[in-house]
Amino acid sequence: MQNRQGLELRMYFFVPYNISPIQQAIQAGHAMGEYALKYGRRNPDHIIWDFLSYYKTWMVFNGGTTNSSYDFEGVPEGDLNKIHLAFKDSGIEFSDFYEPDLNNALTAVCFIADARVFDKENYPDFEKIFNPAQAKELIRNNDYNLHLSDEEFDARYDPTIEYNKYYEQWFNNVGGKDVVFMRDILKGKRFA
Repeated sequence: MQNRQGLELRMYFFVPYNISPIQQAIQAGHAMGEYALKYGRRNPDHIIWDFLSYYKTWMVFNGGTTNSSYDFEGVPEGDLNKIHLAFKDSGIEFSDFYEPDLNNALTAVCFIADARVFDKENYPDFEKIFNPAQAKELIRNNDYNLHLSDEEFDARYDPTIEYNKYYEQWFNNVGGKDVVFMRDILKGKRFA
């Protein structure tokens, strides 16, 4: 079954690397509860209810370190804290949990993503679909450019413009800045 938007849902979690697997799962559960309270408590139409009704798939990732130290520019030093800050700055709905038994350390960050974030078959990464040589050949063969010599075409062709045009098209087709942010934050991450 699909949610009201017609896309499968998953809930993603980032947890510290240095707590036991059972504690990682518990911290993820705390964050999910915070998410439901924060967004769904007074909104029966919120996506959390579609997630809980039809999917329930959790993806728990290694969020690295957690600490309350900051560098000289005021940026948190803990990896999990940086993920938290990135979500805070993004405007995307997320929740977190600070464990009282661990000196109120940040122990989980979670968010809900739809298939555009994780279904790479139907929503491939830009790098998988953009081939600079093919893009150049398509442009070279359009009616406007057929009369140009190879030298004239090469002098007019700007690969940066073409890259940006195709990227913008992909960006919009895949779902825009929120979806691209979630895809990017998950790149290279490993399961906890």
